[in-house]
Amino acid sequence: MTSTPPLPPQSTDFLRRKAWDRALDASGTASLFEARAGRLGGRLNALSFAGFGIPIIVGIVAAIGLPASAVDVVLIVAAALGGIQLVWSLWSLVANWSGKNSHAIQSMMTNRQLAESYTRLATQPPPDVDDLQSALDVIEARDFAQQDSDLANQITRQEKRFGMRCALFSRGKPCAGCTIVPTSLKPTDCGVCGDFPKRWAK
Repeated sequence: MTSTPPLPPQSTDFLRRKAWDRALDASGTASLFEARAGRLGGRLNALSFAGFGIPIIVGIVAAIGLPASAVDVVLIVAAALGGIQLVWSLWSLVANWSGKNSHAIQSMMTNRQLAESYTRLATQPPPDVDDLQSALDVIEARDFAQQDSDLANQITRQEKRFGMRCALFSRGKPCAGCTIVPTSLKPTDCGVCGDFPKRWAK
């Protein structure tokens, strides 16, 4: 049996296939940063709530006039929670949760736009192959700049596998590792599209 010969580098079909592959990668990257933004946003919201909630609770207790013994207990608990909240706030600053969350949101939006641009180019390519190459070059320039920014934000292997599964699931494509088309975001043991925390598959 003869194998299918590779497409010439400048053929329309080759460039369209390249655009489809880029669209898949951008879609997966958007998904992993969307999940990261959700996690970081939840932590920041909890931190903000703790910062306002603890003083408010203490104020309410003081206002309703509980017995001194009960007030002492509330103050001890509030002080302990306040200490935890202070350490948590310090860690959020050291780990730059706010900055990482902002980048995750920006990357999610940019990669969604890139995926749409690649998909549109692949489905509606210009008739002239040189025009197609030029259009692809323009999108890739934006893509490569975003990739550099994303890599600086330390994407983990688990996040890459999660992003790949999201992209394969949304586009109905088989995994290059397990050759299975994902029917859900539930993680598997696959080293390409699985092996990430179950809580991410929402």
